[in-house]
Amino acid sequence: TFETLFDGELPNFTNVIQISLDSNYIAYVNRYTFDFVVLEFNGEKYEQSFNSNDHKGMVINIQFSWDSENILTASHDGRARVFDINGKKLKYDPVKYGFFFHSPMAFSPDGRYFATSTGIGVDAVRPIIWDAKTGKKLHELSHFSGVMDMMFTANSKRLITGSRDKTSKVWDTSTGKIINTLNVDDWASGVGINPLDSDQIFTFSRDRAIYA
Repeated sequence: TFETLFDGELPNFTNVIQISLDSNYIAYVNRYTFDFVVLEFNGEKYEQSFNSNDHKGMVINIQFSWDSENILTASHDGRARVFDINGKKLKYDPVKYGFFFHSPMAFSPDGRYFATSTGIGVDAVRPIIWDAKTGKKLHELSHFSGVMDMMFTANSKRLITGSRDKTSKVWDTSTGKIINTLNVDDWASGVGINPLDSDQIFTFSRDRAIYA
């Protein structure tokens, strides 16, 4: 059974909402005004920590870093932004990336990297690994069609991407080189890792098949 711990109301037209892994922060954004708000738990309730009006287009994805110190956003203004939660501001200038509606992103568990991708759009065939500390582009990867899902391995040494080109690919995060390509019969719409065996990769395809 589930128990309600806290409840409250979000503003009308809230487009995306995300909660940090430690549950101390909630981030959400307005679909039309692009107003981005971060709430912080004070021991009794969530109160506004900071907000930003920096986005110039609809925000379609929000991701917290594993240590809950940074927030990554994807916007239709063609920029990815990393916010410093403690500093309550942008960590560095936005980085250019052509997001469209379905745009998977992720921080690596060790906090060194973040990765951007999109299922449709000008950058759909080139997921990118970035330096999370500086925002510098580290590695431009390659698919023949848009990326539908991505995830880092627990040790942050590999990035797995699943694409509409009917492949999942495993990448070395330190070099950007491809390690393995897994072919499936339809779009690779989801990827996963066996928590008991990091060498076993799962691909979930649009035809409802699971490949291991």
